[in-house]
Amino acid sequence: MPEEFLAEREWRIRRPDADDEDIRRAADAIRAAKRPLIIAGGGVLYAFANEELARFVELTGIPVGNTQAGVGVLPWDHKFSLGAIGSTGTTAANTIAAEADLIIGIGTRYEDFTTASRTAFQNPDVKFVNINVAAIDAYKHGSSLPIVADARKALMKLNQALGGYRIGADLEQQVAAEKTRWNTTVDAAFDTRFTPLPAQNEIIGATSRAMDAQDVVICAAGSLPGDLHKMWRVRDPFGYHVEYAYSCMGYEIPGGLGVKRAALAEAAKGGAQRDVVVMVGDGSYLMMHTELVTAVAERIKLIVVLIQNHGYASIGSLSESLGSQRFGTQYRALDEEHHSFDDGERLPVDLALNAESLGVKVIRIEPGRRSSPNSSRPSATPKRRPNAAARSSSTSNPTRCWTPPLPSPGGTFRFPRSPSWTPPSRPSRPTSTTRAASASCWAEPLHPSRIATVHNHRPRKSITMSTTTVTTKTIHHFINGSETAGEGTRTQPVYNPATGAVTAELRLANRADLDATVAAARAAADSWGDFSLAKRTAVLFKFRELVAAHVDDLAELITAEHGKVLSDAKGEIGRGLEVIEYACGIPTLLKGDYSDQVSTGIDVFSFREPLGVVAGITPFNFPVMVPLWMAPMAIATGNAFILKPSERDPSASMLLAKLWKDAGLPDGVFQVLHGDKETVDGLLTHPDVDGISFVGSTPIAKYVHETATKHGKRVQALGGAKNHAIILPDADLDNAADHLAAAAFGSAGERCMAISVAVAVGDAAELLVKKVQDRALAVKVNNGTAPGAEMGPVITPASKERIVRIVTEAEAAGAAMVVDGRGLVVAGHEDGFWVGPTVIDHVKTEMTAYSEEIFGPVLVVVRVEDLDAGIALINSNPYGNGTAIFTSSGANARKFQRSVTVGMIGINVPLPVPVAHHSFGGWKASLFGDKHIYGPEGVSFYTRGKVVTSRWPEPTHASGASYNFLQLTPIEPRSTAP
Repeated sequence: MPEEFLAEREWRIRRPDADDEDIRRAADAIRAAKRPLIIAGGGVLYAFANEELARFVELTGIPVGNTQAGVGVLPWDHKFSLGAIGSTGTTAANTIAAEADLIIGIGTRYEDFTTASRTAFQNPDVKFVNINVAAIDAYKHGSSLPIVADARKALMKLNQALGGYRIGADLEQQVAAEKTRWNTTVDAAFDTRFTPLPAQNEIIGATSRAMDAQDVVICAAGSLPGDLHKMWRVRDPFGYHVEYAYSCMGYEIPGGLGVKRAALAEAAKGGAQRDVVVMVGDGSYLMMHTELVTAVAERIKLIVVLIQNHGYASIGSLSESLGSQRFGTQYRALDEEHHSFDDGERLPVDLALNAESLGVKVIRIEPGRRSSPNSSRPSATPKRRPNAAARSSSTSNPTRCWTPPLPSPGGTFRFPRSPSWTPPSRPSRPTSTTRAASASCWAEPLHPSRIATVHNHRPRKSITMSTTTVTTKTIHHFINGSETAGEGTRTQPVYNPATGAVTAELRLANRADLDATVAAARAAADSWGDFSLAKRTAVLFKFRELVAAHVDDLAELITAEHGKVLSDAKGEIGRGLEVIEYACGIPTLLKGDYSDQVSTGIDVFSFREPLGVVAGITPFNFPVMVPLWMAPMAIATGNAFILKPSERDPSASMLLAKLWKDAGLPDGVFQVLHGDKETVDGLLTHPDVDGISFVGSTPIAKYVHETATKHGKRVQALGGAKNHAIILPDADLDNAADHLAAAAFGSAGERCMAISVAVAVGDAAELLVKKVQDRALAVKVNNGTAPGAEMGPVITPASKERIVRIVTEAEAAGAAMVVDGRGLVVAGHEDGFWVGPTVIDHVKTEMTAYSEEIFGPVLVVVRVEDLDAGIALINSNPYGNGTAIFTSSGANARKFQRSVTVGMIGINVPLPVPVAHHSFGGWKASLFGDKHIYGPEGVSFYTRGKVVTSRWPEPTHASGASYNFLQLTPIEPRSTAP
């Protein structure tokens, strides 16, 4: 083979932008549609557009059906995900498709299975809007609105063009009902029936339960791909890989080997740790099983779920269903009398023995016997993240065994042996999880139908039993004065970003928990609002002292779950203390106005009263500071406050709740309710919640504002940012470089006030970039608890992957990498979510690195000719949160502060976060609502004004009643004299 065949090649992926006129026409078509439906294909994943798709559907409510290649564009339980569409689709997706009047195809080729030979679309007036990088696919189905463009770029533009559009309530209700109906169907299909032969859908369900969210399932041939398409509950965008065609038979094991290699490369760069699980029938297994030898030889772990149906059962059933014969699709000997392979005796085929002969470890799942009453039943233990501890294994040969259908160590599962056992509705999550080695189950005799779990292992001379124990805490809610588990049974892991280890399980609220919390808040608000200002102030002063005394405790919780360094965590708490101190002055802040004798015997005065029940929905990046920007102001003004903190770092909020209680705050005035979008939507729409404060990304801020105001609530929703700092040639460049590095890389860039764009003016550029480069290379990145650490990890693997992707795209588009933080590994914390300080020069405004909020330790440099060009650049940006200028010219500084359309401005100050007696908030897409947070506007937001006009007439005097408006100034009649 010529060496050039093996030479490395670089393939540039074209990502064309969408034409503005095409986007406008598509937006008009969507607004005109009554029943739109999105069909999402593999192009969504290839374009890394799944997050943008999620934002799009959450804002518009348009439901999504996915193709085989599009599985994973949304998690299976996403509110607007209808699952598979077409011939192998769900009833939910196909019911909506049948009535749809507009199909929005995104990254799909509309293959025959996807459209059910186009019979999926029954509405005679159905129209198509197709987004695809390939023109031939954009024009399919007679689309009058083809958009030849990258999926992510097109969705970003569509999001902007559609504004406040949302589908009708009737369609949204139907989507919810169809989704619930289908989920109930799958639950029943996955339910283990304890019959001698497990059905394929039971095997799929058990496999799904045994896998972690980030693990990948591989399949290709037979009936499995169809069943997986409609039933597999994918949670990770890259957790599903199915190549579906007859030419792919035998692909599964070599395909799994390739995917596992890619997963190992991903993990080596600090990405997700993924197991690869191959699901294969015996017919396809025979075509390429020898690749197991490759896995054994190269010691690559692969998990294979082999379903033995005693032949090519899928092809045979298909033949019979079409009125044909099986033509030897069963493992049978030739019947010489009839010269048929369909009537002969069964062959003693045992593919599990074949796998063993290739050097892999085999666990058989056989139709079992009822265990004896004295059999010991192993306790069920949930599967942890793979990198948290070594997986243990052992070998044994019992003649029979009993195991429940829950995940067991090593990523395998076993079917129950006892028909009398009733499975729980979901795996329990104990606070102390013990990972113990368990015996592999081997059963006799051989049976013509079985399932075997196969994975390779390193050969050992001897195998010993081992046990690993990991202790995690469970984080509950704080409702009506006490910590409680609530009624919700869903949980979510909490990670330490520096180590990648699970440190806790978080209880997520259900509707009953939400209703109980709001009811407690409503009852508490009625009495707390009547407390005197002196009593409220006493509680606030005590709370302030308790927070100050627990700074170290709060900082440790922040660092453990967020990852920021301890010094930064303490700084966050300090800024929160400022707001508590400001709230302690509430008697002065609530002083009303009084106008005496506005008319004879009449006075007018005003005062403010609390809203009642208010909620704060806060982000992960400041788990103490942002709640303290809200709660003290809300509580001081007489409201009851419900905190819905981020699920990623919830522990600090629980300590705050305890400190409020210790300060003497009555039960129900401050509560903590943990949850996800379900809880957020509940707060936004609950009739007994009067106000919402939100800090987060712009698309969600917009959604929160629109949803809550639609339900009659007062809302302040702070969104994202793209903060610029202009550096003029007359600036102290050393000072500017110091502050730029701190503002860009502090807290790993995960703050809405971070400087992410340095606008270098004229001659300042070259020297400034060199100085910033020196500072970036000197930043000490480590675990936040390490002495001298200046920057920690980012919050999740997904955040890391997104940051790396955006940086890579900028480099590919021609930007210059000055400092490259991709691939950073911190010794001793190899599984942490690390991205190093990154500086990119010569960035253009059309690049994603400029246009999107990266929320990571990335500083992009844009060069402009003069101050006017820099101001124009800032004002053309859709965000308007914070900005800064570095200069020694008072005239330039004054021109800058009066010209930029931004809410918060720093002059030689990179993070212009106002002190507590001013208010914090941006302009444009950085704020939805008319009130900023904390300070005077915070008092105004959490209260309503009353104006009283009073008169106390003497009983003996006439009332002076009039049918006219009260006149404060007598109106003299106009003279009519000439």
